[in-house]
This record gives sequence, structure tokens and C-alpha cells, in this order.
Amino acid sequence: MTLSEELTNPKRYTSNGIECWDFWLRAEIDPLIASAVKYVWRYRHKNGLEDLKKALVFLDKASSLEYPPVTQRDPYVFGVSELPDMSALQTLFMVQASLTVVNDIIYKQCIKNMKEIVNKIIEFEEEYA
Repeated sequence: MTLSEELTNPKRYTSNGIECWDFWLRAEIDPLIASAVKYVWRYRHKNGLEDLKKALVFLDKASSLEYPPVTQRDPYVFGVSELPDMSALQTLFMVQASLTVVNDIIYKQCIKNMKEIVNKIIEFEEEYA
């Protein structure tokens, strides 16, 4: 892979049927959730546990918002086949991320669920490291 390809099409973002940033755009998620998605999306291909811990930082910030940036719309529905390189927990995380657009109550609950999922992934990774 050339340096240009590494910058524009790195495997950590393109190993699925949809690219990470296309997921953000289709799901229309807010920037804090998008950042958490990025770290969970790539953790197995880039920085491992460090990326998962970064995801938690963004989720903590999102959960602290007094007024969540929700526009109340239907969530992006994707096929599991679009994410063949992801574990079941990563896929579940993406489902929760896509649901954050529904309303403020669901936004907060999804963030709570996403934190639990990331912590489960961390626990699993540490157990099998």
C-alpha cells in the first residue's frame, strides 16, 4: 500500500462493506458519537485497548451533555453483512450508535449501552491477551 493509499483508504477503515466515515454520514450521528465509532471500528487494526479507552472518553463527554444533539429521526438501518470484519460486540455498538438519533432519552440510554459494550470488549481483550 502506498503512503497515499494509507492516508485515504487504510485497512482499519475499509475492511468492511462500508467505510467508517460513510457509516457516520449515513447514520447522521453527532461528532462525539462518530469519534467513539471510529475508535471501536478500528481498534483491532490500529491501537487495540488504547483505542477502546479513547472511545470511552468520547462517550463520557457525550453523556455529560445537558442538551444532546438529537434531531429526532429514524435510525440508519444497516445490514450485518456490511460489517463482516467486526465482532458481534462491535456490530452491537454500531447499532446503538445508529439509534442515538431517535430522541434525547434513547441517546442517553444508547451511550450507557455503548459504554457497557466497550467495557465488555476491553474485558474480553484483556482476558485473551
